[in-house]
Amino acid sequence: MSDCFLVALMCFFKSLSIISSKTLHRDYFKRPLPISNMHLLIDTILKIFNLPAQSVSFINKGREGEIIYKEGIMSKIRFYVSYGGNDVVLYVSIPSASDWEKTTLFPLNRRSDILHFVASQTQKYQAPSCIYEIYDNSILFRSQSLSYIPVK
Repeated sequence: MSDCFLVALMCFFKSLSIISSKTLHRDYFKRPLPISNMHLLIDTILKIFNLPAQSVSFINKGREGEIIYKEGIMSKIRFYVSYGGNDVVLYVSIPSASDWEKTTLFPLNRRSDILHFVASQTQKYQAPSCIYEIYDNSILFRSQSLSYIPVK
C-alpha cells in the first residue's frame, strides 16, 4: 500500500474528527472515544486494507539506541536501549505499570501483550542467542551461552 494512500487515509480521519489529537479521540459526532475503542477502530481499518497491525524497528547509536513499537497508522512507543555487561546483553527501559497509560497512550490492559511482542521481536532480530526477562521498568536480555558468576 502506498504511503500517499496512508497519508490520505489519515487526513480523511482527521477531517472526521475521529483522530483529533494524541490525548483525546472523538467520533464523528464529537463525542469522546475511550482509547481502547480507538484501537478497535484502527484494528478494523488495518484488517480492511491488509496492513500489519504491529511492527518493531531498531535504531542503534553505538552503546545505546531505541526500539520503536508501531501499531496501526499513527500509534508508536519509543523504548530506550543500552548494551550491558556480564550476562546482560541488552537493557530496555520501559514505563512502569503506574506510568504506562500516561507515557504511552495505550491502555494498561494492552501492556503485557505489547511488551511480549517487543521482547520477542527484539530477541529475534537483535539478540537471537539471548533469553529475555520482563520486569516492571525494564526488559533484560541475558546471554544463554555465558554462565554468570557474581563478583564478591
